Amino acid sequence: MPTAVPALDRTVQILDLLGDRPLDPLTLSDVARATGIHKATCASTLNTLESYGMVHRDESRRYTIGSRFVGLSHAYARRYPGFVRGREEMVRLAARSGLSCAVIVREGEDLVILDMLGNTQPAHLQMRTGQRVPLVPPVGTIFKAWAGPEELGDWIDRMQAGFGGDRDVYLGAVSALRARGFSLGGEHDLQLQLEEVSRATARQADDRVLEVALIVADKIRNYSTAADGDEPVNSVIGPVFGPDGQVTMTLNLYGELGSVRQRDLDRITPRLLETCARVTQLAGGRLPDGFGLHLV
Repeated sequence: MPTAVPALDRTVQILDLLGDRPLDPLTLSDVARATGIHKATCASTLNTLESYGMVHRDESRRYTIGSRFVGLSHAYARRYPGFVRGREEMVRLAARSGLSCAVIVREGEDLVILDMLGNTQPAHLQMRTGQRVPLVPPVGTIFKAWAGPEELGDWIDRMQAGFGGDRDVYLGAVSALRARGFSLGGEHDLQLQLEEVSRATARQADDRVLEVALIVADKIRNYSTAADGDEPVNSVIGPVFGPDGQVTMTLNLYGELGSVRQRDLDRITPRLLETCARVTQLAGGRLPDGFGLHLV
């Protein structure tokens, strides 16, 4: 466990607060109250951050996130050529579908929300730009769907260890995901029930697994309460592939709670998969055999 640096911890608290409220300038008192940092300490930290362009103070002495992060965010995004070269395609997808689009990349054993086009604070989904989520079953199953047998097998084993269930059923669900080319979220694809997730949550000691279980429980609640037989869909997720044919990025389409339903998939998915294929090609990636069958 790394040694804590209190000054740095306070800095991150302040930046996270301002980053979450980009359109809501805050006074020094607002920042101190929201973070619990002593007002004098908060003032000196804000002054230092302002000198580096990390926060901006307007004429009314209210603070917002600073312009320096524009360059830093662009530098981070350049690590993902599919995003840089294909962003226009993503914007077009969101506009034509009438939905919002979250761009999610894999970074080691985490998933990172690289960008959100449209509604950047959906009330029913725990998502925000820059958010990092553990790559833990069932979240991120689409990133494993085209993996080799050993990696996929390990993922299914971890799924069983966390939530129980039948291994062959899980393997069949992943095979079905590959066949159709898109995901509705691991919890949906693998047909997890809220009771299973609740039991798994109660026995978790691993903080990363617990975080994922809580996210999954919320997502299941969004669609498990439907009474009309046409359940809502949290998001429709398409894969972008790297040069090795593995999923490196996903485009996640979503709308307001209940606005996207199973009956809408035939309209949404062809355009989504076509965009994923174009972004893959722009980034120098390789589509797996058979993926072209999904394209319009």
